[in-house]
Amino acid sequence: GHVSGTVADTLAVGLYLAGTSSDIYSDYVEPRPIAQPDDNSSSGVRLKAVWTPTDMVTLTGSIEHLDAEVADGGYRNIQPNAFGVLIGGNPINKKYEISSDFAQKTEQEITTAILREEVTLGFADFVGITGYRDMDAPIQSNLDGTDAPIAHVSSPIESEQFSQEIQLLSNDESSFDWVVGAFYFKEKSGFLPLQVDSGILFPSASSRKTFSAIDTTSYAVFAQSGFPLTDELQLIVGGRYTWDEKDKADGREEYLDAAGNILISTPLQGNKKDWEKFSPKVSLEYRTGPGLFYATYSEGYKSGLFNASLPDRVPVDPENLKSYEVGAKMEINNRVRINMATFYYDFENLQVQVIEGAAAALRNGPEAEAYGLELNVVAAIIDTLTLRGSVIGEHSEYNEFLASQGFDRTSGPVNPSIPVDATGNRLVRAPELAGTIGLNQRIPLDDGSEITLDASYYYNSGFSWIAGGQIEQDSYELVNASVSYTLADESISISLWGNNLLDEHHYSSQVITTFGTYGVDAQPRTYGITAGWRYW
Repeated sequence: GHVSGTVADTLAVGLYLAGTSSDIYSDYVEPRPIAQPDDNSSSGVRLKAVWTPTDMVTLTGSIEHLDAEVADGGYRNIQPNAFGVLIGGNPINKKYEISSDFAQKTEQEITTAILREEVTLGFADFVGITGYRDMDAPIQSNLDGTDAPIAHVSSPIESEQFSQEIQLLSNDESSFDWVVGAFYFKEKSGFLPLQVDSGILFPSASSRKTFSAIDTTSYAVFAQSGFPLTDELQLIVGGRYTWDEKDKADGREEYLDAAGNILISTPLQGNKKDWEKFSPKVSLEYRTGPGLFYATYSEGYKSGLFNASLPDRVPVDPENLKSYEVGAKMEINNRVRINMATFYYDFENLQVQVIEGAAAALRNGPEAEAYGLELNVVAAIIDTLTLRGSVIGEHSEYNEFLASQGFDRTSGPVNPSIPVDATGNRLVRAPELAGTIGLNQRIPLDDGSEITLDASYYYNSGFSWIAGGQIEQDSYELVNASVSYTLADESISISLWGNNLLDEHHYSSQVITTFGTYGVDAQPRTYGITAGWRYW
């Protein structure tokens, strides 16, 4: 709920509160791990203020804090001959049933502050966006997915970041649209420390702690302008130049005994790497009647990085994308909106996830391509009934990937890493077809209140979890529905909802490691109630 209102002629303030609680959908079989939570919970508060000291200046600021504990998403072994099973672990392999000797959960404590500065300068408008975020997110996971005492990880992720963006934009007095700006970003993050407990991985010790911090600094300048060629035709030209620097600080790796005494402490040498990239954009737009037709070429850039989860100092270089898109946006009789586009993506130096030991990391991989068609439609059938739908068909493939990472799951007792030829395989988590369709019916009542009925259907044709194609997600369907009631003054609302009503089983993640194959079950059929209130 929230409370908001004007406290002075130039100042408005709002206070927003939110909280959630739900039972976990996974069942931890006996004996349950010590301190394994039975539910998920979150609570948050946000304070927002809008101050307009003059007609030319508006400041909008907010600060919010979130506390959450999530127990869903625990790893579950799905490989019958996994190492944990072979040494006496519970061989159970049933959906939503987890056998674990270690509590699996994620905690989050996040504070975020944002200030938006808007100034009217006469010849143009100035916009500034200042951001700050501090996060502590301890994560506990069972790396083998069984109740055998093989490997557990505790990874307290810490992150503190600051960003500042400034923009100078054209206003209504300008004969064409333009924007110029700059961006600055600074972050310090890492695992402090990343702890792995294992008497098998470390025969002479009980656990290993890796202290690894990474500093990120990024600068960018950008500009874009539209040039009218005729009354209907416009050329848009823009670009962004980015400088990124990653600094992996010197760290250390400690091996400890069961009492927590340090047996070995090894220094880890850091490394520093910087990259820079110009990303252009050129677009041609043609407006006629209710429609906009366009053709766009642009380039994208995903920054390079260091793997905080590994002790090595090897940088991962940036991933680059060239994008070609042709599409249309149309509105018919103020009732139907249609957006459609066909696209072609050309990836270079793709960043690919691999498993090294039991840790996930990114490494540079091959070139790849994807092309397809996307369609989105929103139609007001009558004033109170809205149909919405979207569909995307995509072909994607690795152009040449002769040494993709795979695992031999037949030899036992562990899964040794082997090279797999993934040339021609679809990109990871890229279905050939996905789409959704939904209906929303509003029912106004005589007293001004309203009932809203909503239903949606989603289809996914399936995809590969790893580039080598050894583990696949089958096609699946999801049906969701809700019924809501809102008072006439919108001060109170209540909603009954149900998700995955067909109880379709699918995974939110699957991974092969040295110890076995584990999956994270996605939510089964769930239902609940949401209530909201506000006062102004």
